[in-house]
Amino acid sequence: AAGGKFEHTAAALARLADLPLPTIERMLLQQRAESLLFLARALGLGWATTRTILQMRHGDEGNVHDQGIDLVRSSFERIKRTTAEQVLDFQRTRHDLA
Repeated sequence: AAGGKFEHTAAALARLADLPLPTIERMLLQQRAESLLFLARALGLGWATTRTILQMRHGDEGNVHDQGIDLVRSSFERIKRTTAEQVLDFQRTRHDLA
């Protein structure tokens, strides 16, 4: 993610999360970051890694606005890992049924 390699980052997250690559790509491309925050928390990623992934999503648009990133960090820190893991399990189940 730090190198701006979207495909590599998406593939790594898909592998870690045991979710299909298109699902992870959709999460990364969504305007809002909530799904990605839950994914990161469920996988046990720290804020530094999560922020790097968020910044990679913005690519050439420049750095994420400081005030905006502070709000996103606040949201990330409020997510309980157990809740995030339940959301991830739901995603897996949903894809297994499809």
